[in-house]
Amino acid sequence: MTPLLFPRCESRELALEQGLGESAPGVPWCIQIYERVSSTMDAARNVATTMSPEQGGVVLANEQLSGRGRQGRSWFSGEGGFAGTFIFRTQHTLASMVGYSLVVGCVVGEIFKSLGAGVGLKWPNDVLSVDRRKVCGALIELSSQSGVSVVYTGIGINLTSSPAEVPESTSLFALSGLKFGPDEFLKLLAPALLEAWKLFLSQGFSAFRERWLSAALFSGEQLSFDVGSKIVSGRMVGVSEQGALLLDKHGEIIEVSSGHQVETRF
Repeated sequence: MTPLLFPRCESRELALEQGLGESAPGVPWCIQIYERVSSTMDAARNVATTMSPEQGGVVLANEQLSGRGRQGRSWFSGEGGFAGTFIFRTQHTLASMVGYSLVVGCVVGEIFKSLGAGVGLKWPNDVLSVDRRKVCGALIELSSQSGVSVVYTGIGINLTSSPAEVPESTSLFALSGLKFGPDEFLKLLAPALLEAWKLFLSQGFSAFRERWLSAALFSGEQLSFDVGSKIVSGRMVGVSEQGALLLDKHGEIIEVSSGHQVETRF
């Protein structure tokens, strides 16, 4: 898809590239910031074709006209929120990226907690307040270019306000009393995500499994998931070494590797 791009904010790009070079040395960052785009995920696919192999990429936008979440759903963000897509390349296969979406949730959730925000994780990659209002979501898309796997990590965060379109949402400011702009938050997020990316490549999701479980919401609760062809239900008892959700249905353990949580009816 050809992204719809509006003017770039080149002075912000240069300042952030220099700042991230100091806080996350060893990886040259390619950063593009737009006033508006159709979606940062679409714009990132254009950026990836111009990046050198050793670079990490970030596309930010002040506004997304058609941002999307998992399984094609629309993404809404509050004014002044973080809307960005990270680009990482690896020689690892696309199949080995299983579980990475949970890693992203871990990283963002741990940053929130370090700032005093009470949050937890919803499988596979949402960050919610402890009273279960959404504050962050992530979308992972994969592609292969000349035998190299490219991982696009779209992250949307309500920094200072929550979107009216999503009543069950909140913001980092509401949870912590701290105000961050997108550029400020990127300086926290990029080094942490890069560190987690390197650990994931070397050890897989198993290195993050206990971290994810320690922050998981809904543990022990009866849940239902739409997995595409049917609804599966059971009591949440954990996640596998590969990041699949484990549900106990009358003593039978069911692994849910993809899908979204739906309202439980019994």
